[in-house]
Amino acid sequence: LANAGDNLKPVLQDVIFNNNTAGAGGGGVYNSVGNTAQEGVYKNVIFSGNLAAEGGGMHSNNITGPILTNGLFIDNIATYGGAIYNYRSTIEFIHVTFSNNTASSQGGAMYSFWDRGPVLKNAILWTNNAPEGPEIYITASSTTISFSDVQGCGGSGAGWNSACGTDNGGNIDAAPLFVDAANDNLHLELSSPAIDAGNNDFVPVAITTDLG
Repeated sequence: LANAGDNLKPVLQDVIFNNNTAGAGGGGVYNSVGNTAQEGVYKNVIFSGNLAAEGGGMHSNNITGPILTNGLFIDNIATYGGAIYNYRSTIEFIHVTFSNNTASSQGGAMYSFWDRGPVLKNAILWTNNAPEGPEIYITASSTTISFSDVQGCGGSGAGWNSACGTDNGGNIDAAPLFVDAANDNLHLELSSPAIDAGNNDFVPVAITTDLG
């Protein structure tokens, strides 16, 4: 899917992007310059097994929005940003899990570049892979993370790794205990530290269930 043009405001609900390939950016979705996806809504969307040079799952180029709630990025592959390549774009990811995504260079789950970055709330980034920034690689100082479980970022407080972005509180760095990550079952075991670790205030009004 390529969103090209001003103020398209795409609405995607209950959608799966699986095993798609792009030669340049966005194996699943490419959002182009011009605030293309402003006020767009993505709900219950899965990106799995997609491939591109920049952003195996999604590539966003200088846009405002959309909000993606209840998402899953798994087994996507790219050179930069195995799941997400973000260039000067302020996308909100709420209740989104990133796992088993791979970048051959930087940003196993997410690569965020320049002066505007994504917002992560109630998210999990775990067991993604890259030589630099296996979970997240940023140069965007405005990248913020809240009430999320991010591998290698140290959790909120004195131990926070600033290379992950800005700590907005409530973050942890503990194995989420997926039921069977090797076979792409990312439901949480009952003893998972990620259960009830999010902030309900972040949940959009119309959302009453999680992706599961």
